[in-house]
Amino acid sequence: MKETLSVELNRNEIEEAIAQYLSERGYEMKDVDFAFNTGNGMVKITSGKATVVKNEVLNNPIESVSIVRNVVWQFAKAMESQLRVNEHKGNWEESHHEYLIEQLLKNLNCLGKELCKADKDKIEISIRSANIANFAMMIADNYGEGI
Repeated sequence: MKETLSVELNRNEIEEAIAQYLSERGYEMKDVDFAFNTGNGMVKITSGKATVVKNEVLNNPIESVSIVRNVVWQFAKAMESQLRVNEHKGNWEESHHEYLIEQLLKNLNCLGKELCKADKDKIEISIRSANIANFAMMIADNYGEGI
């Protein structure tokens, strides 16, 4: 049976432990981009640096996911960025599902038009995609369960 050890580590100790683990397997910190749940928060490794994000900061801990793909992490940051850009519009908790669906479809329509262009605007594609995901998240937050 495996023995479980629980210890408190600071960021440098986490970086050193992960670097040693990777080194023993022929990798370097700069070779990896990933994040994992520690139970108390997320540890994100990007460009050879470890970042510890406490659950209190996350506001909703990722409990069932042990590794977060870099593309998911980057997309989540784009979603948060768009939420902040539109923060002046207020919270979505009181928004009716018909309004949220209307906004999701409006962004989906704009995304579709952009994708059909010969000279696609990649920033517009990213913004619209993040907006679509945000409206879907708002619907899940208001009407779904488990988020």
